[in-house]
Parts: sequence; C-alpha cells; structure tokens
Amino acid sequence: MTLLSVRDLTVHHGLLRAVDGLSLEVEPGEVLAIIGANGAGKSTLLRALAGLNLPTSGTVHLGGRDITRFPAHKRTSAGIALVPEGRRLFRSLTVEENLLTGAYRKRPGPWSVERVYELFPWMTERRRQNAAQLSGGEQQAVAIGRALLSNPDLLLVDELSLGLAPVVVRRIYQVLPEIVAAGTTALIVEQDVSQALRVADRVHCLLEGRSVLAGRPAELTAEQVGHAYFGIGDTVQDGAAKDAAKDGVVRDGAAKDGALKDMEEGRH
Repeated sequence: MTLLSVRDLTVHHGLLRAVDGLSLEVEPGEVLAIIGANGAGKSTLLRALAGLNLPTSGTVHLGGRDITRFPAHKRTSAGIALVPEGRRLFRSLTVEENLLTGAYRKRPGPWSVERVYELFPWMTERRRQNAAQLSGGEQQAVAIGRALLSNPDLLLVDELSLGLAPVVVRRIYQVLPEIVAAGTTALIVEQDVSQALRVADRVHCLLEGRSVLAGRPAELTAEQVGHAYFGIGDTVQDGAAKDAAKDGVVRDGAAKDGALKDMEEGRH
C-alpha cells in the first residue's frame, strides 16, 4: 500500500497560492526528494503535510487514511514527524532533553533515546550539553533524533543541508539508509540538487507550487532538471505541460546549456 498519497493539493498564504494542485505519492521504504528554487513551494508543502498549514483544496492520505483536516498533533500520532527548517531546538535544554520532547506522543516502534545515540554516537558524551552550544550540523542531528523518537512512518526533513558545510551534510546523509532500514520512510526538501539526486529514490521538482518534473534520478538528464528548476523554455509554459505538471511528470524539452551547472555552483 502507498504510504503517502497527495492529490490536487492547493495551499494559500493569504492571497498567494504557494502550492498549486500538486499530486505525488511516497511508497514505504523510499526516499523522495523535493527540489526547486526559492519560493517554489517546497517548505509550504512540508508544512501542509505536517498539519501546520491547512490546504485550500485537495486531499492527503497516510496509509490509506484521510488526514487532510488533521491538525499537527494528530498527524504526529498518525505517523508523521517534521524536522523543520532551522532545526528549532530548545536552546536552553540539553541534548537529551531536546530528544525527549520528541517522545511526548511516541508511537510503538524501534526508536528510543538509546537507539538515537547509536545512530549519532557523539551524542552520548554530550547528552547533558545545552543545545545552544552545538554546531549547526550537531543541532540538525539532534532535530532528526527528536523527530525519530515519535517513531514516525514518514519523516519530513525541511532544508536538510541549509547553512551546513558539505562535509557535515555528507555525514548526516550517511545515516539516512539506516533510518530507512529501520522502517521510516523519508521525504526531504533539499537545496543541494546534486546531493538530492545522489540520495533519493525519486525526485519531484517544484516550480511556482507545481510539480514540473518527477522521476528516478538515473532517468533524468541534467538538461531536464535544469529546465524544470528554472522554468526555461516552452514546455513548462504551454497548457499541455501545465496539465502534465499536475500529475508530476514533464519529461520533454531541454534546458539552456550550462543551466544546471550554474545552478549548482550558485548553491556552494
């Protein structure tokens, strides 16, 4: 059974349509990456899936259950956990105290404080250290551990690499297969396109709140990704492509030479 099914989801910020008729599915045990430029609707999508932004229209099903109108705390109980952009730790609390806040609505499952310490061994010796004293990468690891302690079926990670050194990002991504192997499916928003293409089973590229490209990384060319990311060319602009985008797939057309290279260089 499909774990997450999103159909024709539209989300507004006031008069702004941040997510526009988006559809996607996430299968159990896979990593789905959401990429796109700033303002594409990536974070709004994750907030809507976590119950922090209620949709204007469309549906969200988790494990076949309609959770479209569930508030955030009920979605946590249903099996969704969010690692928010900026980590959002309690800076006055210790590492372990921050982790334990994630167990407030804990579901049955494999994740415990001890299991998180196995995933991130450095935490054991620093469990009594205040979160404010941690580096950005260490704070991100604590935020992931906190989310895992609710034992989610679906882990949402918003802007995992934002503000972190590449070596730190690689270390965090090294634990992702272990998280998935424990039974937690991952949906990540990632600003580093090349990193997303390396770790994801499938990707969706958003443009103005719509999914304009979807597929497995091995099936997508650099030109297709650059085209979708920047919205260059007639394919995204014509009506047929807009209809296809709502189903999450636009595969024809080519980006301008060097578009993806310029995009990736601008991210480093």
